[in-house]
Amino acid sequence: MDKDADVTNNITNRLAVCNMDWDRMRAVDLMVLFNSFLPTKALIHSVVVSISALLKFRILSSINIRANFLDLPVGIWSQTNG
Repeated sequence: MDKDADVTNNITNRLAVCNMDWDRMRAVDLMVLFNSFLPTKALIHSVVVSISALLKFRILSSINIRANFLDLPVGIWSQTNG
């Protein structure tokens, strides 16, 4: 366990999986993995892979840098959903 991690008494139904090779890992892969640990009659409702704010910033920055280098309009590439 990480010494710097916050300790809480709150119980949630969520699990964070970090520092994976997300170019090769998909939500379905995580679903198969997690299902292999379930007891009989247990159920995982969903697995969602979402990017962090830092990764989102890096992606948009990279797009903006490329757009500027190629002299493309930046505004159309920086639109995101969510």
